[in-house]
Amino acid sequence: MLLVLTTGCTTSQEKPVYSGPSLSDQLESGWQKTTIPKLGFLLSTKLPMPAYLPLGYEVREVYYYESPNSSPQVTQIWLLISDQAVRWQGKQFTCRLVLNIGWHELGLGLKMPWAQSVPEVGGRLEDKDGKYVLWWEYGTDQFPSSTLRLYSSNQFSRDELFKIAVSTLP
Repeated sequence: MLLVLTTGCTTSQEKPVYSGPSLSDQLESGWQKTTIPKLGFLLSTKLPMPAYLPLGYEVREVYYYESPNSSPQVTQIWLLISDQAVRWQGKQFTCRLVLNIGWHELGLGLKMPWAQSVPEVGGRLEDKDGKYVLWWEYGTDQFPSSTLRLYSSNQFSRDELFKIAVSTLP
C-alpha cells in the first residue's frame, strides 16, 4: 500500500515548464520597489498584466523608475517573474523572466527587420546574446501607447513567451 501511495504522488507532479538558465541584470539607483496595486494607483490606471503565466510562475517583485526628463512622463516598470524566489547579490538580481513596461514609451524596437515577426501580438522577437527579447505595444483608446518587452533565456519556450504576451493585450 505504501508503494502505491508513493507512486501516485510521483505521477501527479507536473514537470516544470522550464529549468534552464535564468536572467541576470541589475537595478541602478532611482528604482523603487512597489506592488502592483500601488503602481496602478500611481499611474491612475490598470497596468497591462499577463493573465497567463506558466504553471508555478508568478510576479515575484515589482520595480519602477520615472524618467525625470521625459515628456510625457515615461515610467519604466520591471516585473520580475519566476517559478522560484528572485536571488539578489547587491543590486544584481536573477530570475526566469522580466517583463519591462515602458509606460508612455512609443514603438521602440518594433522596426527591427532582423527580428522575427510575431503576428499574435504585432511585435518582434529578437534572439541576441543568449536572450530572447519579445517586443510589442500596448494601447487602447483610453490609454496612450506603451512598449512592452519580455526577456528570457533563449532556451525558454517561444510558445510560452507568445502566450504570456497575448495575455496582456486589452
